[in-house]
Amino acid sequence: MCYCSVNFPGHPGIVSRVRGPLNGAQQLARNVALMVLGGALGAGIALAGARELQIRFSEEGLLRYAQIVLRMGDNAAMETRRAALQFSSDNLPFCSDEELAAMRRFVYNAAFVKDLGREKDGYLYCTSGLGRLEKPAKLPVPTIAVLSPDLAIHANITPQDKLLLAPNSSGIVMVAEGVTAVVNPALLAQVDNPPMRATGLIYDREHQTVARAFGHSIPLPASEVLAQRPVKQDGIYYQPLCSSHFSVCVVAAESRHDMLTFHPGYFVSYLVTASLFSTVGGAVGDSDRGHRAAVLSPAALAGAPSAARGSPAAGDVRLSADRESAIGRDRGCGGAGALDR
Repeated sequence: MCYCSVNFPGHPGIVSRVRGPLNGAQQLARNVALMVLGGALGAGIALAGARELQIRFSEEGLLRYAQIVLRMGDNAAMETRRAALQFSSDNLPFCSDEELAAMRRFVYNAAFVKDLGREKDGYLYCTSGLGRLEKPAKLPVPTIAVLSPDLAIHANITPQDKLLLAPNSSGIVMVAEGVTAVVNPALLAQVDNPPMRATGLIYDREHQTVARAFGHSIPLPASEVLAQRPVKQDGIYYQPLCSSHFSVCVVAAESRHDMLTFHPGYFVSYLVTASLFSTVGGAVGDSDRGHRAAVLSPAALAGAPSAARGSPAAGDVRLSADRESAIGRDRGCGGAGALDR
């Protein structure tokens, strides 16, 4: 390392000290060190940022999934409501052949309703699948009672109830206005989209209670489901949503581990960020190459008296022109004279 002295005419007390360039090996080592340091720093920041970004994107994906499942629940509720309104006022003889044929047509074209029936005083008299029953069947005690927002339907619902049509199977049984409708929960359970999974619930607006209709068991109380805010519990992210039109709620769930599963897009962002920091580190090293700007001695800047030729002034040593030139050539400073510090 060398410092070159430059005299300013009329200001003998001011000496400029300019640092000479590093040699090639030193500069390369410094640049490599800065690039490695920048890359390591960037890798750490990028890793933390990529994980946080991945969690945030996964939470948004879980919300979209919950919205899709809720729309399906709304469609199922709308279909059962339409059946109740249609057959409670069809003006056909109760459990007549004409009414049974109409119910069968409805079920054939339905997406969610798999069976329809007519009831009186808690007993089932006929169904679209079995026809008129020889002996009326007593309906189960409902698990939950709901009232539609427009007050048009008051329904008693029994999730996971055994079916008359298939005793070894269960379904969601709704009884409203003398009409029974069965929704197959297996159909709704197919909405699982691993690693995301969904649970459907029926909720009582008046009493603020919920009952699971399909899907997986969840540890959330009714208050957290109805609050419709994301919940993190035991490494699982839950996203509850409830319908504004029907007494339907869904809870979508995904584990944190699955959210952080490797994804090529996030890995690319990680590499880009780390490379950016490494490049910045190299650029810092390059910007330091060459000579620094002149640094004025403190005594001269403070207006100190000029030093006599050959005498020290504020720590700077003035050499003869011949001696400066010789040292400058030895240190790579050209012919300007040099001071080895």
